[in-house]
Formats: sequence, C-alpha cells, structure tokens
Amino acid sequence: MELSEAEKSFLTYMRVERGASEDTVKDYEGDLKAFFAELGERHLTEELTSDDLERFLTRQSAAGYATATLLRRYSAVRHFLSYLKEEGLYEGEVERLPLPKKERRLPDVLTYEEVEALLEAPDISTPRGLRDKTMLETMYATGLRVSELLSIRIKDLDLEEGTIKVKGKGSKERVVNFGPYVGEYLNLYLGKRKNQKNPYLFPGPKGKPLTRVHFYKTVRSYASKAGIARPVSPHTLRHSFATHLLENGADLLAVQRMLGHSKIATTQIYTEVSARRLYSAYSLFGRRK
Repeated sequence: MELSEAEKSFLTYMRVERGASEDTVKDYEGDLKAFFAELGERHLTEELTSDDLERFLTRQSAAGYATATLLRRYSAVRHFLSYLKEEGLYEGEVERLPLPKKERRLPDVLTYEEVEALLEAPDISTPRGLRDKTMLETMYATGLRVSELLSIRIKDLDLEEGTIKVKGKGSKERVVNFGPYVGEYLNLYLGKRKNQKNPYLFPGPKGKPLTRVHFYKTVRSYASKAGIARPVSPHTLRHSFATHLLENGADLLAVQRMLGHSKIATTQIYTEVSARRLYSAYSLFGRRK
C-alpha cells in the first residue's frame, strides 16, 4: 500500500477508534511527514524495515530537535507501525527504543511586585472591573485552577467561614480557604452583581459561566496594562500562589492540599522554583556588593 494511503487510514483510525483530538492528529500528521521524508525513494508500506524508526530518531536528534518533539515523533511513528502490523501491511518489528526523559519545565512565576500590579489593574468603579478584580484576587488567594474558579456556584461559597467548595480533577471535591481581604471583595461584588438569580459566582452571557478563553484574554489584557512584558496566563497566578506560599514558609503538604494535587511530587516542583528564585536574588545581591 502507498504510504500516503496508509497515513490517511491511520489518522482516521486515530480519530474514530482511538478518540484522539484534532490537535494530536495534526501533530501526528506532521510527524509522519517528517518520517516519510527520511525514507528517500521508498513509498510503500511493504518497504518499511525494523530499523527505520531508530534511524529516523537518530537523525532527528542530530538535527537538534527538542526532547519533547522526539518523544512525540517516536510515539506517532510507533503507533503508525503498530497499526500497519495489525492490518497486515508491515512485517517488521515494532521496536521499543530507550529514550531520553522529557525535560521538566519549571512553571513561570510572577514577582510579588508583578502580582500587585496585576491585581491593581482592574477599574473597580465599573461592574466589569469589580468582577475582574474579584476573580483575580480570588484566584491568587486560593490557587484555584481556571476551570475550578469559573465553575464556582454561589451555594459553594461560605463568606462567614471564608471557604469555597470546589470540584477539581476527577470530580474530587475539596474546600479552600480565603482571607478577609478577598472576602470583602466577594461581598462587594455580590452586592452589586446584576443577575442576582444566576447560580454561578462569575456568570457569562446566557446564564452560563465565563469561558476559559474569555478569562485568559482578560488576564492577558490586565497584564499588559500592568506593564508585565512576558506572557501571563490564569495558570501563572496559580503557579505564583504556590511558589509564594512556599517562599513564606508554608508546609509542602498544606500547599498540596490547597492545590488539589493527588501526588506530592507534583507540588514539589514549586520548591525548585522557589529555590531558583532565592538563588537568583542571592546572586544579584552578591554582584552588587
């Protein structure tokens, strides 16, 4: 079979039977094109050999591609060869190759001054500005995920106790605390909110919660207004929340519970961020003496 035909059949299989997202399918399509380009004059599935995958990855690595790209291309080609073998279109072996571990990218964190500037950016004299200020303050004070923040219902909020009941990943519920300062803004916002009957704390149009895209654009807009030149997303506030807590002596297990992480290892990455920030500050101080 022609490789181009096999590719179309495989991508359809990934969409329909494996339920892969369009982004994944698009990435795999690009990875397979790169693989086919390394095959030279061979255009048939019957001409593939057991050495092709290893040879492909060796050349890709030599070309300087990042580890994340290499891992994804390995996955794409290996899935493709496995599919061909099941369909009787490939007789070689589907090798499992030793691969480098993906580099762990440390989260981007705002400085205390940047957080302050971001939180002060909304104009609270307007209904929208007050809503946005309340959202930003709540997110930074609790470390909620974007989806958790936007799905809060008013019944989940206890202003007297200073708590919010949230539903996290895997539908796991947890209770997060917020301080009096955030409570004041929540009280002020709720008292001036237009649609008092809407069950969501931060409703969007047509009675539904605000979308993640809307909130993402909102955060980017206020970051620009605050003079923060680097990219800022809602998740940056969550990263900053965790890192700043640890820098101020918070217990790692307590931060794990606040963030809703199922594994302590996920939370430990923020200790690395905190250590690097402190080391950078120490180095700067040393240079200025």
